[in-house]
This record gives sequence, structure tokens and C-alpha cells, in this order.
Amino acid sequence: MISKAPVFEVFVFESDYDGDKIADYRSTTYNIYDNNGNLTTSFFESDNDGDRIIDERRTTYNTYDNNSNLITSVVESDKAADGIIDKRTTTYNAYDNNSNLITSVFESDDRADGIIDYSYTINNIYDNNSNLTRSFFESDDNGDGIVDNRSTTYNTYDSNSNLTISIFEYDYGGNGIVGYRTTTYNTYNNNSNLITSVFEFDNGGDGIVDNRSTTNNTYDNN
Repeated sequence: MISKAPVFEVFVFESDYDGDKIADYRSTTYNIYDNNGNLTTSFFESDNDGDRIIDERRTTYNTYDNNSNLITSVVESDKAADGIIDKRTTTYNAYDNNSNLITSVFESDDRADGIIDYSYTINNIYDNNSNLTRSFFESDDNGDGIVDNRSTTYNTYDSNSNLTISIFEYDYGGNGIVGYRTTTYNTYNNNSNLITSVFEFDNGGDGIVDNRSTTNNTYDNN
């Protein structure tokens, strides 16, 4: 079955900063879609001073798997609109059989010279109900191949797949020492409505709660 989504569309945005009915800024976006309605190519260009001369261009190229999951996304920026790519970012995604994102790698080539200046990786683990149970994040902030920041999320769920506990730990230097930890405890009623949520913040990751807040909810019979 072929989707009824548009194959091609154009968006034009104009802004009149001083109210003189003359556009001071104008941008145009051209989008191209595949037969499943997935955005495959997007061309963006902007006239930043309203002189009808393009000052900046940006192009996005996307690819998808057979389930319409985004596999790769490449964004190329031409900041001077001179035909020279100044920056390129690339995202690579992988999914399990249930279309859950298991790995995402982002790379930024800030000068479009083929050298990666910044990157991060996300690895996710799910339970049999496709609930996210673990998420691991690592970033290399200067492209030297050394992890500079690391974070981990641990989630637990009840039998109705309601999130009951979520722990987030952040390691500022990627050295295995937790810089801070947040913990959220949730409880639900029989209709899976959130009744109570307790948020705790542990600055320094020393096991001592430095800040705690509680939210209590009530519901009507509907």
C-alpha cells in the first residue's frame, strides 16, 4: 500500500522585525519523502538580512530500513552559502526486531575535513515488553578517542509496564566516578495512573540525598 504522504513540499518562513512590511529574514525548506512518508532529503536555505541573497544552506540526507526506522542521517552545513561544506554531522542507528533503538552513534565533523571533532554513543537494553531497562551514554568531546563524559540510566517497571524506579548517574570525566545521581520513585493506582512521584538528587554521588521533592496526584472517577 502506498502512503498518501506528500512526495515533495515547500515551507517558507518570513519575519518582519521592525513592522515595515518588508521581510528582514526569510527561510525556505524543501522536503522530499519516500513512498512511506519518510523524509529522505531536506534542503534549507536562509536569507538572514532580507536582501534576497542566500546567506546559509543546510542539507539533510536520511535513509531508513524496511520498518521505516531511521538508519542514517547526514547533515551538511554551508554557513556562507558559497558551495563549500563547513560542517558535517552523521548519525547511525541500529534497532532490534521490535524496532527498539539499541545503538545510536553521532559524529560531528566541525570543519568538514574528514576528522571527527565530537561524537557520542548510546546503547539501550529492553525487557521482553520493549521497556527500556538500561541506557548507556558516552561522549568524546574533542575527537581524541577518549571518553570524556559517561551516563547510565537504570529503569524498573511493574507488571503493567509502568515505570516504578529510574536511576540516572552522570560521570563528568568518564573516569568511573559518579558526579551526581538522580532517583525517581513512582507509584500507581489500579488504573495505572501515577499517584506519587518522589525525586531525589544526590550531588557528588556519595549516597547522601541533597534534595528531594514529592508530587502527589489525585484523579476523579473518569
